Amino acid sequence: MEAEKEEPRRVLEEIRDDQRVLLEHSREMLELAQTQLDIVKRQFDRAQQLQDRAEALQSRGEGLISGARKAFYVIIPVLIALLIYVSWLLFGMMR
Repeated sequence: MEAEKEEPRRVLEEIRDDQRVLLEHSREMLELAQTQLDIVKRQFDRAQQLQDRAEALQSRGEGLISGARKAFYVIIPVLIALLIYVSWLLFGMMR
């Protein structure tokens, strides 16, 4: 009779103990997931910073290219004019 009373109690205690173990494992998994999430967030923030920096560099590079293109359009005609002037001077001296 005593054994019949102890059996349900023993089963309930085992269930309780198993639930505690499962709860502890769940906590550990949650902590691990939170750690991984923190790592991913840091990586994302770093990638965002790098992307912003790359965009700034690209924008600056576009400005430099644009300035060089404008300078090219000014310098080439000046060089052509100087070449014509020097040629005119040289041919003038040969006469």
